[in-house]
Amino acid sequence: MQSTDGSVSDSSTPPSTPPRVSKPAQLPPPHRQILGCILNTQRANIHPVSSTQHSFTFEKSKDTQLQDREASPLSAQVLPKVQSVDVGKSATFNCSTTGHPVVTIEWMKDGMPLRAGSRIEFPSRDVVHLTYVQRDDKGMFQCFVSNDFDSAQGTAQLTLGGE
Repeated sequence: MQSTDGSVSDSSTPPSTPPRVSKPAQLPPPHRQILGCILNTQRANIHPVSSTQHSFTFEKSKDTQLQDREASPLSAQVLPKVQSVDVGKSATFNCSTTGHPVVTIEWMKDGMPLRAGSRIEFPSRDVVHLTYVQRDDKGMFQCFVSNDFDSAQGTAQLTLGGE
């Protein structure tokens, strides 16, 4: 029950509705731990299945169990790391990834999104191919990989032959 000084006290019979507390710091330590546990389990997609006055039983949803089993940290590397190409020739970069699942792969050049066009092709989502390389094609190529849990990037440089 809430007393006149704003603190919460434990009683042998629980009130019909829980007391409203505007700041978690007003709760005594055992109640703060329970509140923290409930908040953390909600973020982790864990749901209560039973409770008594002083204990709770939780289980993970099947979706969360599958995600925990299947997800692993992502990493990305663009190969070759440095590619020197003569003007008018072609260049290809491969985004090599580890981890699972890889949901998206996005390519950028010098921090700007790279789009398919007459000279830029994406034979697959992890490969970018440039035909008829021009002077303004030199620079840094990045591959960004992500899923709901993680993201990573790899970079490589395109230089022009003779420079």
